Amino acid sequence: MRNLFISLFLMLSIQAFAQLERKFIRSGNEAFLKNEFGNAEVEYQKAIEKNESSLIANYNRGNALYKQNKYDDAIKQFDVTSKLSDNSKADASVFHNLGNSYMQKQDYENAIKAYKESLKRNPDDKQTKYNLAYANQKLKQSQQNQQQDNKDQNQDQKDKQDQKEDQKEDQNKQQQNKENQDQNDKKQNPQNLSKEQANQLLKAIENDEKKLQEKLMKQKNQSRKIKTEKDW
Repeated sequence: MRNLFISLFLMLSIQAFAQLERKFIRSGNEAFLKNEFGNAEVEYQKAIEKNESSLIANYNRGNALYKQNKYDDAIKQFDVTSKLSDNSKADASVFHNLGNSYMQKQDYENAIKAYKESLKRNPDDKQTKYNLAYANQKLKQSQQNQQQDNKDQNQDQKDKQDQKEDQKEDQNKQQQNKENQDQNDKKQNPQNLSKEQANQLLKAIENDEKKLQEKLMKQKNQSRKIKTEKDW
């Protein structure tokens, strides 16, 4: 009797959890159809807490995250979901939506991988084939743009280097011209006097000139005096 009671209790508990799981999933679906994706995510999460391996709850939560533009979270959720099912078509849908999430992040390489995984499980899915072709096209364009950006960047670096070399050459020319001018100045002024020395020299010249003028004036006066004495 005791063993029978325990077995019955466990069965009822599992059934109760399954009912709660389905209840939260239904509630999440209703919110999803009303475009209330945040509420839907919450309800699906409640269902997952009752049954972590619930394929439907995990898959639908990934879709609710995607609709809220939470692409990183959606990728994580779809990645978890992809490990829960052995049903080929169910797995195909998971990988298809995983590819869509990567596309929104412009991660074209991982999107292509996801679409290929989806087609392995459902080779006839036209939408996945179209998405795969589109992802390949976008990846090619992205690589071409990257190559052009690298080319432009290299050209910019070359232009900057050329500009630096031109500036350096101009600086060298200016330095050479300055040195040449200094050499010419030294030739014109061998003594290479400082400003103070030049002022002192100029003052000495002015003093000498003043003395000369005084001497000439004195001689002139003496000449006049001699002439006056002769007249007498």
